Amino acid sequence: MDKRLTAIANCVALTLLEIPNDLSIPDSLTPYTEPMAVADIGTDHGKLAVYLAKTYGCTVYAGDIAEGPLSACKSLVKKSEVTDKVIPVLCNGLEKIPEQVSTIVIAGLGGETIAEIIDSSPFCLSGKTLVLSPHSHEDRLLGYLSDQNFATLQRETVLSKKKSYIVLMVKK
Repeated sequence: MDKRLTAIANCVALTLLEIPNDLSIPDSLTPYTEPMAVADIGTDHGKLAVYLAKTYGCTVYAGDIAEGPLSACKSLVKKSEVTDKVIPVLCNGLEKIPEQVSTIVIAGLGGETIAEIIDSSPFCLSGKTLVLSPHSHEDRLLGYLSDQNFATLQRETVLSKKKSYIVLMVKK
């Protein structure tokens, strides 16, 4: 397994899901060292995007559908001094994200919404690695991925005292 991808899954668990300090990260989620182009869809306040840029040198397209969260993302990007690495994008799903990204992260949304984003973005079906973490309706996302013949490269369960979350790495 590509350690760069498992590190992104780790980052999702640590930064985007905002699970409390009782988080238990699986040992298989380990850091990588080579930068890559990543899309962070539903970036919210941009914590994952900033973390990937600062820690791993990734270029991150931080996409969100709402102005408010994207404004918070822009502020964090500026404060964190990663304006050369994080590109905030006001967009619905992947509509304005360049196709050259190699990895697409969609986390913190419902499984149905994640499936709709993938389904409406044909370039997701062309060899991109997707890191997905639904906050609800994970069964619907898993059904969609199965129906669309996505291969699961990795599946981890991230635990807190209150809830467990899945983090999937898939590719078609």
